[in-house]
Amino acid sequence: MNHMITSMIVAALPFIASTAFSQVTLDPPSPKAFHDVRVKVPGTGLGTDLDSRSDSFEPRDTQVTITANKITVSPLMRGATDFGGVPTPQFEQLLGALPPGDYQLEIVKRALGRGSPGPVGGTISFTVPARDVNEPYDNYTDLWWSPSESGWGLGLFHHPSNKIFGTLYIYGSDGKPSWYVIPDGQFVSTNEYRGSIYRTTGPYYGGAFNPAQISVTAAGTAIIEFGAFDPTRAQIVFVIDGVAFNKSIQRQSF
Repeated sequence: MNHMITSMIVAALPFIASTAFSQVTLDPPSPKAFHDVRVKVPGTGLGTDLDSRSDSFEPRDTQVTITANKITVSPLMRGATDFGGVPTPQFEQLLGALPPGDYQLEIVKRALGRGSPGPVGGTISFTVPARDVNEPYDNYTDLWWSPSESGWGLGLFHHPSNKIFGTLYIYGSDGKPSWYVIPDGQFVSTNEYRGSIYRTTGPYYGGAFNPAQISVTAAGTAIIEFGAFDPTRAQIVFVIDGVAFNKSIQRQSF
């Protein structure tokens, strides 16, 4: 009987290790060169403290070290926060924008007080591939403007997929604020992005939201040429309702 129980435990160990291993995930799952990547672990994957209660950690105490392409992430576990059984929150840590290469990642808990130390899952391996032909050299997420023309600007969100979502806020011919969006497009070179511009309208924000009042109308085209050697500057050539809009812009400093 004892032999049978031992065999069952040994047989179950690979499954337990695999389950813990699968709880350590990358976001995005397939990182791109020089785009931010994060590691995530659900609270249950961090285990319990020395008193078998939900452990806790303080994000600011997390240490990240990189040695010869091996990344070690070490959260500091402090033990349960109270006796009420508050669940451990998800652990999430920014690793940064990584260059192309092969990497290994491990999560190793440090501990203070009644916190529980030790590895989480096992070491996982991932690859950041080389850039594609038209893949940009920088991430252009920012608020862009012309310092000499206060009052209008362009907000860009550069997703790891290399799609950019743009919001253009300018003044119309009547002097009233006007909003346009660039919801999709593509890089045609490492520093030139092209997409379509749309005008949107919708219900008043202070009332009940009525989706029937939403309208999306094609308004023109957008070309954004980022500086080939200076990612803080760009040239935009927009055509909106047949009117050309050609401006030099730069990242807004705060």
